[in-house]
Amino acid sequence: MRPIQLIVRANGDAKDVICPLGQLILEGIRHYIIVWFLGEMTIIVGTWLAITVWLVER
Repeated sequence: MRPIQLIVRANGDAKDVICPLGQLILEGIRHYIIVWFLGEMTIIVGTWLAITVWLVER
């Protein structure tokens, strides 16, 4: 709770506290989407590599 109180004291306006919070949530969502996308790409690339190796090994 202490950091939030410091932010409120520094800005003196609730709006200045809510805006960074929204920005933080958006950053979190964007980060989550990027991580999910990278995970999906890793799975797809890994599957393709496995198929390619399997075909070459035959």
